[in-house]
Amino acid sequence: MRIVCPICSAAYEVRDDLLAPGRFVRCARCEEQWVAVPATPPPTAETADEASAAPRQAPPAAGAPAVAAGPPALTAMERLASHPASLPRTGAGLRIAWAASLVVVLALGWGIIAWRADLMRVWPPSARLYDALGLGPATPPER
Repeated sequence: MRIVCPICSAAYEVRDDLLAPGRFVRCARCEEQWVAVPATPPPTAETADEASAAPRQAPPAAGAPAVAAGPPALTAMERLASHPASLPRTGAGLRIAWAASLVVVLALGWGIIAWRADLMRVWPPSARLYDALGLGPATPPER
């Protein structure tokens, strides 16, 4: 049995014994779920004979515009392009959170530099880091 995804038009050949009536299937391409219904079978000899027996209409006159029988069939890419995915919008809350984070980091950096003498007294190993950064404690000049 041939089934076709209604969203992306992906076609699949599935054995008849695998599809019970009313069973849901999922498209491997777009992950849409739908109830599997066999695609319209190709015209058989009987339907071809019936079509040939139907009266044919005369072709339109040379100056008359052609009238379409129905809407043109869209390809899968045209259907997907007609409904583009919307991108998430960045709100004001995200900007405020980034600004607040920046303020906290700057305040922390200022505090580490402003109170470095107290920090070195409380945590002596930090003196090596301050010395490496050139921010060590001021040593009195030697005489």
